[in-house]
Amino acid sequence: MGDQQVVATPIPNRPVTTREDVHQGLTTEWLYEHTILCFELKEVSRAAIDAWFEAVKSHLEAWPSGKPYAVIHDFSAIDSTFYLRQRSTELSNFASEALRGRSVIVVKNSLSVQLAQLFARIHAQWKVAWEVFTDREDAIAWLLRTVAGSPTT
Repeated sequence: MGDQQVVATPIPNRPVTTREDVHQGLTTEWLYEHTILCFELKEVSRAAIDAWFEAVKSHLEAWPSGKPYAVIHDFSAIDSTFYLRQRSTELSNFASEALRGRSVIVVKNSLSVQLAQLFARIHAQWKVAWEVFTDREDAIAWLLRTVAGSPTT
């Protein structure tokens, strides 16, 4: 068995509908005409993590009924912290029973296992499929395939 090379799936014309710097170290970005929501966390200060938590919570509570949940948590610029894991776990209290779709995490390789286990526990309570990627373009492609097809497969 040799090393496998993972090649990012190119995504043509990635139109950003809305990009907002929510807090220092946190950006939200709507992609493909409000089809995919991306939370990009670039620092691990408590303030930035709290801003991420509040932004995700707000979107979870306001997510339109019947709209497929298609969200990226881009943690590729940071390392995991206990506080980030703690706040992530708290998010499981805010998902609606009606929420359907997919959620992905984009991480550094060293962070993948910890966050995958954490989000598996969180999303097990939701009707949301989830996946972990090390490349944001692959994450977007996975979500776009979902939006075009069944929201939970």
